[in-house]
Parts: sequence; C-alpha cells; structure tokens
Amino acid sequence: MASNGPWRDVLMRELKSGGSEAPCPMCGLPRVKRTEYTRCVRCGVNWLTGEALDQDPRTERMRKLVENARANASQRPKKEEEHARR
Repeated sequence: MASNGPWRDVLMRELKSGGSEAPCPMCGLPRVKRTEYTRCVRCGVNWLTGEALDQDPRTERMRKLVENARANASQRPKKEEEHARR
C-alpha cells in the first residue's frame, strides 16, 4: 500500500501559509499553481487559464451556462415546445 504522507504534508503546508500566487479574492490566502489551473486550497476554487483572477470564476461559468441554455431554448422548433408543455 502506497503512503500519501508527503502529498498530505504539502497540502497541510499550503493550507497554513498558502502558495506563491496572488491571494484569493474570497479568503485572502495566497493561491497555489497546479499544472493546469490556479487553486485556492482553503476555498477549493479553481481558476482555469484565461479566467479573471480577481473574481469568483464560478459566477462567470454560471452566467455562460445560463446564456447557452437560453440560446439553445430559443432555437428549438415551436412544435417541440408545444409537445413539451403537454
């Protein structure tokens, strides 16, 4: 059985003092850089490449999801909408 002690030690150290990236806008703890994203260890929020680091990225993702859902709903044929209402 493999031990996860070293990785756990790294995570505990990051929780106490943060990382080397800019502080999280929600909690103020310095974020850590992972291979493909930036993470706030305390909040558990991940910023993907290109996302604004001074905002909660979940808000922007939700806004895009709602916009896409509205766009897809407006493109449905009328016959499908009438059938869905019944």
